[in-house]
Amino acid sequence: MERQKLFEKIREEQKLRILDSAKKLILEKGILDTTMKDIAQDCGISRQALYKYFDNFQEVLFTLIPYTFSELQNLLIKHNAENELEELICFINDMFKAPVNQRESLVLIGIFDSFYSNLKASDQLMKNYEKNFYADNNSYIIELIKCGQQSGCIRTDVDAVIAGLTIHELFFSFVIRIAILETHPFSNRDRLFDIQNECLIMVRRYLQK
Repeated sequence: MERQKLFEKIREEQKLRILDSAKKLILEKGILDTTMKDIAQDCGISRQALYKYFDNFQEVLFTLIPYTFSELQNLLIKHNAENELEELICFINDMFKAPVNQRESLVLIGIFDSFYSNLKASDQLMKNYEKNFYADNNSYIIELIKCGQQSGCIRTDVDAVIAGLTIHELFFSFVIRIAILETHPFSNRDRLFDIQNECLIMVRRYLQK
């Protein structure tokens, strides 16, 4: 039993190294110019060994993006706010810092979004991707809203799942756009600060009981 656990741990660690290599290469070369051979060489393993973990480049990519999103979200600070609504506001505030602190991860997600519709992936791979992406990356926001509804600080006539998905897509799309642009898209930091404050006001008005 212990031997099996050790084997699984080693395999998982190697899988994460492969994903890290893929992320590095895609950021350097782009999606279209990154190959399984490149990933194997960067990771220091043979192509045969790489194919024991992933069947093709599409599988690497469709595993990498949910992993990157999950990793990014886990880095956002969890605050001890007075209630779930205030915790959500703090969480969104931290999202606005991501273009500076986690630019590479956001750029990677933006690159993927640009090619998403042209990527040829099997139906099963797409189903697994969507299941993993939405389960891992929206659960925290949705759970905050549900708990806030139970505690009385968030409106109960709001669908927690739809609200959580909307907030996730809206704010992550915004910070991804900022991260991708080489120069800041706004003329000054004050304008971004104003937009940030207005977004927080909108969320509060939408959810507050």
